[in-house]
Amino acid sequence: MLASQAPGRGDGALGQLAAVTLADEQPAAGAGPELPQVPVQECGQFWWARRAGMPTAIVSNNSEGAITAYLTAHGLRSHVHAVIGRPHAHPARMKPDPALIRQAAAASTTDVGRCVLVGDSLSDIEGAHAAGARVIGYANRP
Repeated sequence: MLASQAPGRGDGALGQLAAVTLADEQPAAGAGPELPQVPVQECGQFWWARRAGMPTAIVSNNSEGAITAYLTAHGLRSHVHAVIGRPHAHPARMKPDPALIRQAAAASTTDVGRCVLVGDSLSDIEGAHAAGARVIGYANRP
């Protein structure tokens, strides 16, 4: 977790709300529902980058701690090079702001123009475009 994202940073009501949200979010992520059943061939396509030696990162408007807890609980943390979550008490820097996507590219020592973001929301698509990354829209609902 970056120092600017650490709980306790960001004084006032917004910082207190963020700390309370984080305290509730992390335990819920570790005890979350089982992963959806995905055909093996789709998983293989998703993790092709890692097998090819390319870094993979998760960029989310959820907290870094909750994402890491979920990945760890489901044995997936080792598949991800970097986890970039929402900045603590700074909602304006959440996607579609490109900062998180640029941070993930930097953590992966990859030029953002060579990155591909697979996203399931309009904020993912807008954030990728703003950052200069390519994007693949993933429809997670019918």
